[in-house]
Amino acid sequence: MTAPVRLVHRRYNDAREIAAYAQTRDEAGLDAAEEELLALCFAKGSRLLDLGCGAGREAFGAARRGYGVVAVDLVHAMLTDGKNAAESAGLAVQWLRADVGALPFPARSFDGALLVCQLLEHFHGRANRLRILREAARVVRPGGHLVLSVHNGLWRPGPRHWLLRYARRRENDELPQEGGGFARRLIRRQRVLRAADLEDAGRLAARRVRFEVQTLARRVARGLGLPAPEPGDGWTATVSHAGPAPLKMPFHPYNPGELRLDLREAGLRLVAERPFPLRPNGHLGTIAARGADFWYAAAKVS
Repeated sequence: MTAPVRLVHRRYNDAREIAAYAQTRDEAGLDAAEEELLALCFAKGSRLLDLGCGAGREAFGAARRGYGVVAVDLVHAMLTDGKNAAESAGLAVQWLRADVGALPFPARSFDGALLVCQLLEHFHGRANRLRILREAARVVRPGGHLVLSVHNGLWRPGPRHWLLRYARRRENDELPQEGGGFARRLIRRQRVLRAADLEDAGRLAARRVRFEVQTLARRVARGLGLPAPEPGDGWTATVSHAGPAPLKMPFHPYNPGELRLDLREAGLRLVAERPFPLRPNGHLGTIAARGADFWYAAAKVS
């Protein structure tokens, strides 16, 4: 077992993380982007491989929609929790412990594969991420699809992010309607949003400082002839709503353009992209799309 794999196993084997992922499975289910892409890519009855399944949020959602699901994870305790819950819910999901970089399946065994919940981001080094994409594509039949999600590395506080919030509230008819005209209503709504916007700005500013420090450290290391992380590779203390933990995890947020390049390099053809939260309808939603926190993609296996 390699060092990164041991790290992933230790972190997700923690009882707090298992409980957090089980709660998300039981309360949240599939999100809107996942439901849309699954319906777009897979016919009912398709056999899907859920990679990095955790406690089974995506596996449960897919099984309830009529797909045959094989759920794979490295952490035995996560698999056990998911298997027990699936049996209680009467869902026919197969559970298997395996390394996503070396899958124990013949080529062309599945109609599609899921690499969601930011699976790829837990691996430093582009070569490792490409290896996982190629291995997932190997076990999917030609013409099948991979559906994956990553953090949106272009996420920034500011006008686009505020505009996304405003457009969504307008679409849901949540803006104040009492007198004063459009400008006055907009100002009142901004007073409600200001605290959240400042919190976003502080968090992103801290991330930017860490990025610059890491960039400087990489340059120094390379100048001294020492191994250095690739650009964008970092660490995160939080992987679920269980909160931060001393054992940090590898973290690589993707820019949408970077994800397209990796898919192409792995021999995959991008067929659909979705920001999440899904952008509101209309021109405001299009302009605000980069305010989304996550990015989903569907790629076709040639």
